[in-house]
Amino acid sequence: MGGLIIVAGSLNPELEGVLWFQRLAGSFIVYPFLADFLQRATLEMLASQEQVERLEPRLARIRCPMVVIHWTADKLVPFEAAEFTVELFADKPRVFVIVLIGEGHTVTKERDEELRETIEELRDGLVHLRELPY
Repeated sequence: MGGLIIVAGSLNPELEGVLWFQRLAGSFIVYPFLADFLQRATLEMLASQEQVERLEPRLARIRCPMVVIHWTADKLVPFEAAEFTVELFADKPRVFVIVLIGEGHTVTKERDEELRETIEELRDGLVHLRELPY
């Protein structure tokens, strides 16, 4: 296993509450009329809190190198999610953090090629880190 890259991800169950408009979007009245990408996003949000809660007991077993990428102006996944992740893995020697100041969640669409290339470079670098002992 080479490593783990978390991009604008939240491992904090407290940040995964479903908002009223997300519940409305998931209703049988609204959901069928949403664009495909909004349907996927709605299903992801409705399941996210349970998924993060189920993942929580397994997090302590992560031993591979990790990179956390987040942006400070993200309104969908607040920056507190990255702070939580960094604190959670603070005792791990190979956790790296990349912060894009002033960027919001739409950076994944606006600069998708640049972000993809960066992730690929990080992935390649993490492969080399796996052989270093903790």
